[in-house]
Amino acid sequence: QLKLSLPEQPWHTQRDRLVEFASVLGLVAGSLGKFGRDVSLLMQTEAGEVFEPSAPGKGGSSTMPHKRNPVGAAVLIGAATRVPGLVSTLFAAMPQEHERSLGLWHAEWETLPDICCLVSGALRQAQVIAEGIEVDAARMRRNLDLT
Repeated sequence: QLKLSLPEQPWHTQRDRLVEFASVLGLVAGSLGKFGRDVSLLMQTEAGEVFEPSAPGKGGSSTMPHKRNPVGAAVLIGAATRVPGLVSTLFAAMPQEHERSLGLWHAEWETLPDICCLVSGALRQAQVIAEGIEVDAARMRRNLDLT
C-alpha cells in the first residue's frame, strides 16, 4: 500500500494547467511564425538579403534551378497557422461536468500531442535557420540606399 491521500477535489475536470501549457506553446508558435515570415520575405528576389542554409535537395526549384525556396520558413509559418486552432480546441474542452466529462477530454487526446509536435518541429527548423542563415550585407546596403 502506498498510503496516498485522496485529493480534495477531482483533478480530471480542472483543465487550467493543460490549457495554460498549450497557450504558451501557441505563443511560441506565433513568435516562430513571425521569424519564418521575416525570413521568407527577406529571401524574396526583390529583397534578397538573407537565405536559409542550403543543402543538396533542400529548397531547390524544379523549374528554376538557381532559386532557393524558404522551406524551413514554411514549416514555421505552417505551425503558427495551425497551433492557435488546436489551442482553441483545448479551451473549448475546458467546461467539463462532474468528475470526468464524456467527449471533452477525449478531444484533448490528439490535440495536445499535435500541438507539441508542431511546435517541436518548428523549433528545430528555427534552430537550423538561425545556425546557418546566410546574410548578404552588400544587398542590404543597396536596398537601404534605395530608400
